[in-house]
Amino acid sequence: MPLSTFANGLVHALNYLNASTMATLVGQVPEIFELKLASTSSGSGSDKHISSKQITLLAPLNEAFHGSGISQLSTSDLQDLLNYHILDVWIPNRNGRYVSPSLLTRYTDLPHSHPTQSLIVDVNGSFTTIVTPLSRLCVQAKSSYMHLHIWTIPQLIQIPEDFFNTLSAMKMDQVADFVSSAFLAHVIRGMTGVTAFVPTSQAFYEHHHHNKQNHQDNKRDIALRHFSTNRTLIYSSDLVDGMSLETLYGTCVAIVNGLDGRKKVVGNDGYTTANILRTDILLSNGVIHIIDKVL
Repeated sequence: MPLSTFANGLVHALNYLNASTMATLVGQVPEIFELKLASTSSGSGSDKHISSKQITLLAPLNEAFHGSGISQLSTSDLQDLLNYHILDVWIPNRNGRYVSPSLLTRYTDLPHSHPTQSLIVDVNGSFTTIVTPLSRLCVQAKSSYMHLHIWTIPQLIQIPEDFFNTLSAMKMDQVADFVSSAFLAHVIRGMTGVTAFVPTSQAFYEHHHHNKQNHQDNKRDIALRHFSTNRTLIYSSDLVDGMSLETLYGTCVAIVNGLDGRKKVVGNDGYTTANILRTDILLSNGVIHIIDKVL
């Protein structure tokens, strides 16, 4: 079947930017790109009605696909992956910081179990950086085609994985092993919406060192105090001063705004207070916020 005018033009634009692997995907599954990048509400045959909405496509360079296994993905899985590379806004080229939740990849036709990807865009003069929860990607080149703005990036933006694989990717295996050793792996993986306040490895080390003579808290109890109850998905924009969250342990933690302007989590004891260091690290079934103390 011949490509539509839109898809054919997109192939040429991507080839020009050294993103020929992405261009090949357009040729193989044009319907995915047309669904997200061009309106199909009118028109027929190979020509689609092109939307005037400004969209940004993050196009990985050829090298990004080496060893990625993308050729083995089903059409459905490929659509999931590509959705993480489409921003339904145009980001002006000026100094500044563009932060979610306004800058989100929207999933209009995917199950609610798929989280939206939160990206931060740093624009500093002629340099632009895409910041994901796990990496910083320098934009290599910029171009445009019709209403579409195309930015090339050196790596694929990965789909969020489960709690344990995500911590492993963040070099926080010690924390992942602690939760797993508390016999909670099947519980966490089976939840359909979880918010986890995850202490840093240093925080776990300091807690263990301070409490090595005191065993009143077992691993399971400690771990349970850091996870919200099932179906409680709280992103950073929802962490407001004074809110209370019930944990899997059965107690509650509170969110407060500190005098230093930072958001904090207060444990059930009322005095253990942890700073929130990083937010909105996405999981396949929830979100992680990194804190600097064990609750």
